[in-house]
Amino acid sequence: MGNKNNYILILFLAFLYKLILDYAYTTFLVGNFSYSGFVIKENYIKYFESWVLLFLLITGVVIYTKGMEKPSKVILYIILLNLLVPLLTFYSMQDGARIYLYSILLGFMLTVWIVKRLKDFRVLMIEDSVKPVFFLLAVITLYVYGYLIATGGLSRLSFNLLAVYEVRSVYQQNNSGLMNYLVTWQAYAINMSMLIYALEGRKKQLFFLFLFLQLLLFGMTGLKSFLFAPVVVIGLYYVLKNVRLKNLVLEMMTVGVLFIVSLSVLLYSVFDNINAASIFVRRLLLVPAQLHFVYFDFFSTHETMKLSHSFLSFLYENPYNSPSPVDVIASVVFNNDNFNPNVGYLGDAFSNFGIMGIIVYSIMLGVVLKMLDSVARNVPIYFSAPLIVIPSMALINSALPTSLVTHGILFEITAIWLFSQIFKKTKAEGVPS
Repeated sequence: MGNKNNYILILFLAFLYKLILDYAYTTFLVGNFSYSGFVIKENYIKYFESWVLLFLLITGVVIYTKGMEKPSKVILYIILLNLLVPLLTFYSMQDGARIYLYSILLGFMLTVWIVKRLKDFRVLMIEDSVKPVFFLLAVITLYVYGYLIATGGLSRLSFNLLAVYEVRSVYQQNNSGLMNYLVTWQAYAINMSMLIYALEGRKKQLFFLFLFLQLLLFGMTGLKSFLFAPVVVIGLYYVLKNVRLKNLVLEMMTVGVLFIVSLSVLLYSVFDNINAASIFVRRLLLVPAQLHFVYFDFFSTHETMKLSHSFLSFLYENPYNSPSPVDVIASVVFNNDNFNPNVGYLGDAFSNFGIMGIIVYSIMLGVVLKMLDSVARNVPIYFSAPLIVIPSMALINSALPTSLVTHGILFEITAIWLFSQIFKKTKAEGVPS
């Protein structure tokens, strides 16, 4: 299939994806969740405009990621499909703020441009790093599982999906501080790294050991993302490993999200089953889009926080005396202090510095992604990209600093850098040992 045909296919899939999202919004969301703000404010100009913007967005992404064999492109595709397309739907249905949407789209394309045009950074390589790498991973693994078991992990162990909230509640009462970071890093970075390493080296025993450890981690924490992470990571590994499929990543990711959304809408339309559509269409895709505009509506008319709640507290006074923008929105907009309306990195950027924040955060993310590509230079994309895919999904619902640290993007980049030493050393053999 030629490049022109690929482009046409991507456009067709993206247009179909937005069309089904629009349909789901006007039928399922308006019909069942109008009380939470999912209503229609007709503006036919903006509806037409949203399709033009989608065409330009897809065209720009296809042009700039053409021939890119780097893990950053997977993150860009995740943001495109899980945040930007739903934002276009919400914008067209709710007569959203044009300046805000355009700032987000331009910020994203700025990130794409930086990843494409900025030269790779020089990366320090460590000789004879194989043993230190595995020793470090082993120490963290033993500490994480030892601590969880010592704090009652086995007593609350459950693989019942209906009981995850009870397990999670008990887990969160017994764990805080550094442990919250380590558990996430263990699940998303170490365990996933070892699964892919075992697949690549055909080490069956090691693979099943870390698959068991991942399931054990889910059972002791109740965090559902830990259960589904191996499915996503292993699936992407095999897609990128396949010579015919590795150049169709955007197409396959679009087909995947299109299938999930279509099936969810079908279950609602035919069987009046609300569950799948509520989880995958509402919560996963359109609630994050809605919250972006909620944050804009508030912070465009109120003082931004300028990270006064965080590491710039020495420079700026906190105007709300609140721990974060999330708490401000929960308390002031939703009048619910027990609610956590987390917003993605671009919404958080606006809540702190307005439009300029979107530009600055977009540049920062571009530099981080370029750092990822630089450390992964000696690592095949089928090894590096699956490892970063789960932590990067946090960008849809979390601030950039939180995604980088708490959700493990920086830790995963470090892990890829450590594995790059092994791949470089064993490049002649072709398989890490």
